[in-house]
Amino acid sequence: MIGRLGFPERNHSPAENPSGRLLIPVSVTPAPHRPCSRSSPQADIDTLWNRLTADGGAEVACGWLKDKFCMSWQIVPSELNAWLDSGTPDQIERMFAALFRMTKVDTAALQQAFDGD
Repeated sequence: MIGRLGFPERNHSPAENPSGRLLIPVSVTPAPHRPCSRSSPQADIDTLWNRLTADGGAEVACGWLKDKFCMSWQIVPSELNAWLDSGTPDQIERMFAALFRMTKVDTAALQQAFDGD
C-alpha cells in the first residue's frame, strides 16, 4: 500500500454540509507499504518509469518517483529480494550504496555492485 486513507469518525450535519453531498475527507500520507511493482528486465523498468513520470511526473531517488497525480511509486528489480536473501553483508552494503546514488534503478549496475565488480 502506498498511502493510508482517512475517513471521518461521524457524519456531517446539514448545517456543516449545506450542499447535501457526502463528504469524505481523504488524505494520502507516506506509510509502510509493500512494493506494488516488481519489474525485470531493465526494459520493463524503463517502460514503467517513463510512463509514470510522463505528463508532469517527477523522478525522486533510489527508484522512487511521483506520477502526474503526485502518487509515489518505487520501481525495484525482481532480483532485489534474491540479493537481500542470499547476499553477504558486504554484498548488500555495496548494492545499497549503488542504489542510493541512483534515481532510476539500473539493474546491471546493482548486480555489478553486488558482485563487487
